[in-house]
Amino acid sequence: MGDDDGVVAAFEALRLADPDVMERDDLVDFVSLVRQVMSWCRAQEMRASRRTRELAEQGRAEAPESLLATGGRCSGKDARAAVERDKVCDQMPSFEDALVSGDVSSGHVDALVNATRHLDDQTRAEFNACEADLLAEAGRVGVDAFSRTCRDLARNLVAQAQSQSDADELDAQRARSCVKRWVDELTGMRHTHIELDPVRDEKLWKAIRHQLGRLRRRDGNRRTPWAALEVEAVVRAGDVVWTPPGVFHWHGATATQGMRHLAVWEFVDGSGGELGEHVSDEEYLAGAAAD
Repeated sequence: MGDDDGVVAAFEALRLADPDVMERDDLVDFVSLVRQVMSWCRAQEMRASRRTRELAEQGRAEAPESLLATGGRCSGKDARAAVERDKVCDQMPSFEDALVSGDVSSGHVDALVNATRHLDDQTRAEFNACEADLLAEAGRVGVDAFSRTCRDLARNLVAQAQSQSDADELDAQRARSCVKRWVDELTGMRHTHIELDPVRDEKLWKAIRHQLGRLRRRDGNRRTPWAALEVEAVVRAGDVVWTPPGVFHWHGATATQGMRHLAVWEFVDGSGGELGEHVSDEEYLAGAAAD
């Protein structure tokens, strides 16, 4: 028996039934038949909306919302809901077939409408790609549970898209980062302009704030203007060195310039680094002169 035959049989059973005298189990069967017929009617309403939309594009009919509200004697809200169901089922046609057969209700389709209403085209396409799984879920659970499933899926897809978008934006910001340095010919002042992505900017200012805290605690700086302390903190922040793993390096003081060395070692596989051979004064000073 085809879907239409099933609906005819369901309608005939409803026409002959009398719910006023039914017991509980009979009412369950009766309501199930009502749902099957109503689902079929909603599917036909969607087909009418789709055809009206085609005629409207040719200038041969009004907008689907207007025709459904007038001909169907329903509210504008109900008419718009029918049009939205039509558009969703255009993208997920298996739900229209399930609506015709009564396997899902219009409430299940409305859940799809509500979940996808504000998605962009890319995220909506990813949502639609889950059509088979969503249809299987709709056939197992009621409208409320299915609505939660749709909302959760949409939120997860939006979060993933946002995460990817943020990562792409950060890469673009890193590529645009730069340092510019020039001399003001009138004043002789040196200008250093730094453009950084948010991550490295925060890393830089963390070092600057650390130096500011140290400078403010010094007795001799209690009356030093804040602007002067900031300048000194920026300069001192540049003295902090981080050595990436696998980079062989050496450093030290000279006869005229001291250095405080605080090394932080990160242990990997039981090793925190490898100490190299001693560097002579001649080798060290030759390297410093080359820099």
